[in-house]
Amino acid sequence: MRKEKPAIGIGHVFLKSTDVPATAQFLESIGVRTIMSNGRMGIFELRGGTHIVLQSGTPSDDQVYFDLMVDDIDETHQEINDYGLKTSNVSRGSIHDEFMLTEPGGNTFRFNSSHTSKYPV
Repeated sequence: MRKEKPAIGIGHVFLKSTDVPATAQFLESIGVRTIMSNGRMGIFELRGGTHIVLQSGTPSDDQVYFDLMVDDIDETHQEINDYGLKTSNVSRGSIHDEFMLTEPGGNTFRFNSSHTSKYPV
């Protein structure tokens, strides 16, 4: 069992809403920090730096998902591959760099580079 700080955290939780402004207001009212919201989508920050990404659409059980966030995407990518697991290549993005890893049961995990707002998380 690891005694030091875990190397991985949840980066994003993705939600769909048929009324993005109302859901955004609800999230604010329960104490979630608004990073941006424009009526069609919103990004909201939770304690620890996890973001809720709110998008316009119809919610369903299979549309709420999350990704994983790490401090050093290249180091994590190398460590996972050194362990013998097969990942995708690191894809460079304007906000995040990312790679994918499929586990033996068929679930695919997205690993993202870390980010938070300028405020304490």
